[in-house]
Amino acid sequence: MSAQEPFASWYKKAAAMTIEGLYFSIRDCREAAQNMRGFDSQAEGRYMDEMGAYIAEMNKRAAK
Repeated sequence: MSAQEPFASWYKKAAAMTIEGLYFSIRDCREAAQNMRGFDSQAEGRYMDEMGAYIAEMNKRAAK
């Protein structure tokens, strides 16, 4: 799996979500990242990256 594949998957998933789904997923990723802090930095970063894809989709929709 290349480094770009997870990002492409998250952006595609985000594009199909409702606003409510995006809010829930952002909150879920934030909580998961916080739970990984100090325990597994790689997992923490993954959740932060995934949250970034959902936030980008929210910003994209807000700009329209």
